[in-house]
Amino acid sequence: MPHCEVAVLSLNERQRKLAGVLLQSPERVTIRALAERLRVSQRTVRYDLDSLESWLEKRNVNLIRKPNQGIWLEGDPELLCALQHELGPTVSYDCSLSPKERQELLAALLLRSDRPLTAEELADRLMVSRATVVSDLQKVRSWFADRGISLHSKPNVGYYQESSEKDWRRAVSDLLTGSAGEEHLIRYLTEMSSGSGPWRREGPDGGIMLVLTLFREVNLTELEKIVTEVCGRNGLALNDSSMVGLVIHLALAITRLKQGKDIVMLSPDLDEIKESPEFGIAGEVALAVREQYKVEMPPAEIGYISLHLMGAKLCSYRKKAYKGHDGKADGIKVLATQFIRRAETLLGVELSTDTQLLDGLTIHLQPVQARVKFGLPFRNPLLDEIKQKFSFLFFVAKQASRTLEDTWGNNLPEEEIGYLTLHLGAAVERLKTRYRIRPRALVVCGSGVGTSQLIASVLESEIPEIELVGFSSAFCVAQQIKSLQPDLVLSTVPIKNCGVQTIVLSGIPTSQEIKELRAALGFGSSEPGVKQKEGLESKHGFSGGTKPVLSDVLVAETIALDVEAKDWEEGVRLAGGLLVRSGSIEERYVDSMIKAVQELGPYIVIAPGIAMPHARPEDGARKIGLSLVRLKNPVSFGNPTNDPVDLIIGLSAVDSDSHLKLLAQLSKLVNNPNRLKVIREAGSKEGILALVSQVSEEN
Repeated sequence: MPHCEVAVLSLNERQRKLAGVLLQSPERVTIRALAERLRVSQRTVRYDLDSLESWLEKRNVNLIRKPNQGIWLEGDPELLCALQHELGPTVSYDCSLSPKERQELLAALLLRSDRPLTAEELADRLMVSRATVVSDLQKVRSWFADRGISLHSKPNVGYYQESSEKDWRRAVSDLLTGSAGEEHLIRYLTEMSSGSGPWRREGPDGGIMLVLTLFREVNLTELEKIVTEVCGRNGLALNDSSMVGLVIHLALAITRLKQGKDIVMLSPDLDEIKESPEFGIAGEVALAVREQYKVEMPPAEIGYISLHLMGAKLCSYRKKAYKGHDGKADGIKVLATQFIRRAETLLGVELSTDTQLLDGLTIHLQPVQARVKFGLPFRNPLLDEIKQKFSFLFFVAKQASRTLEDTWGNNLPEEEIGYLTLHLGAAVERLKTRYRIRPRALVVCGSGVGTSQLIASVLESEIPEIELVGFSSAFCVAQQIKSLQPDLVLSTVPIKNCGVQTIVLSGIPTSQEIKELRAALGFGSSEPGVKQKEGLESKHGFSGGTKPVLSDVLVAETIALDVEAKDWEEGVRLAGGLLVRSGSIEERYVDSMIKAVQELGPYIVIAPGIAMPHARPEDGARKIGLSLVRLKNPVSFGNPTNDPVDLIIGLSAVDSDSHLKLLAQLSKLVNNPNRLKVIREAGSKEGILALVSQVSEEN
């Protein structure tokens, strides 16, 4: 097997602490000593040393590891001093448990225990004061309550939890996936399945090890093989996170059934699930489990296995082989189309012709429907990052998802909306990319196809030298490499011995990571896409190729207050007329706006009382423009939820993305009740313009 080169672009906080410990240590240290100092497992130290070694090499500092001697750093004193400076004075090498780690450990202790535990016992276990434990238990109480579990305390008795079997299992599963992290668990599962290391001997850190001891009689490798074989026979391939979730569920089910604790499911739900193709697959899994572990799984247990399969995210390369959702696909495709129509209206770009977006959403929404209907727990480890980096796209996805909520009768949690945001983000990025001859790259991500697509699209946009050849999960990577023959693997999960140059990403690449990645690939530091930026001044109507902000386009000349319109068409023509007079559009663009309203109807009304008509750039857009018409008397656009409309916002967009910044700022107006009140009640344009200026200056 060829050597697999692994490059790490940045260190996480734990790895930075490890580097600091090695820098400050006057002697050589052992892995065991480092593990005790950092309060992690020896396996985690080994992983972190691998990453740290690659990171240090770029700084001409050597990480020396010798059996029976220890670990130390070697390098020029000036380089070591520079390294200390780079790590920074804010890096803390105090490796005591953080509040979050203490609370996870407390939750694990309470879930494992079959008797009450006193505050003194818990304090001794965590090596903290009794007052600290009592304070932390308030957080644990809240965490339990979110999962339907009660935390009780009795004087002279102690603390104990009370829960249903379903809620207990969910809490244990959440503790594993939420605290250890899906990628951490995926790493252990892939290592076990490849035979490169036993999970039983060393595992994740803190309270997670306590939870894993519940599975002493269960071989997680065998369960992963059972699921893979049964699903493979049925043309179904789970992505990494779904595989981990199902394996953990099976391990819990086996353990609890042997203790005489089975799970309950309401008959109407179970009867409906029995009619699904997933129930048959779940039955095969249950049969294999019975043969291996001599435990009988009742129908309710098979029902919950079915729900995992119904709510699973699928590994991309085998989706077409699986026929389980075919009966629902047509209805889901209609919903996906409606979602796209609403999203493109909000974005001011054409997404309806993006077949990859439609196909991806159709596949993605099938398990979403099952998760929402049956209230299946679902984690999105990227949610905070998505909301921070793509706040406007998240807003658009949230607005567009109302179509799904109205049809299904349930609200979509933010975790689900986050993944819809990724699908939209990937589609917007595709609009900006152009064909180039590039090295062939395979993207590997444990969080699903939507995440992989966004990462890949961002990379293609920022590093146009790369040619994307496909996506993969960690479990499928060997097969994908054999099939696609990539030159390069870009992965959010460490991949070893793959025979292809591999670079590890922290997630959706940051600007700094893009620069480091370009350097690592030998593409230099020159900014990509320079040629694409030529001519932006004439295209946008703004100098220097800069993207306009709200105050650049929404000016006094493009605002009209308290005007009369007999119907929606006259209102749209008023908004279009302002854009014509400002030189943003040609007259024919207004006719296209009218046609768009006739075709899209309700989707034009983006929020209660607010419509945003627009047309395609080729229909006569000259430069980016925005107009605002406040009607004296509201009119109807045919949207039963958001009619009548009193604010009409006309939009002129010249391409796929140059107007997105000002739309993001616009969303801060239409999504804020107090700011909307100012727009609706302002006695003059000056009041609105002052608000527009304020929003434009916000980050």
